[in-house]
Amino acid sequence: AALFLAASLGILAGCSSTPSVITLKDGTQIYTVDKPAFNEDDGFYTFERIEGGGVTTVNKDEVIKIESRE
Repeated sequence: AALFLAASLGILAGCSSTPSVITLKDGTQIYTVDKPAFNEDDGFYTFERIEGGGVTTVNKDEVIKIESRE
């Protein structure tokens, strides 16, 4: 029973992501797996795209808005 509970909690924790859409100045929309992380030191957002391709970065100056897709 403890193993089932631990597995259930792990599944619920995995559902806590916040898919987002990033809109760039050129109109491009990028769909992300989770809320993008912002690095204040270099001014870039880092995220993983829904369609795959690994980690992507984009300069904050290129971003118009970031919205949650929930």
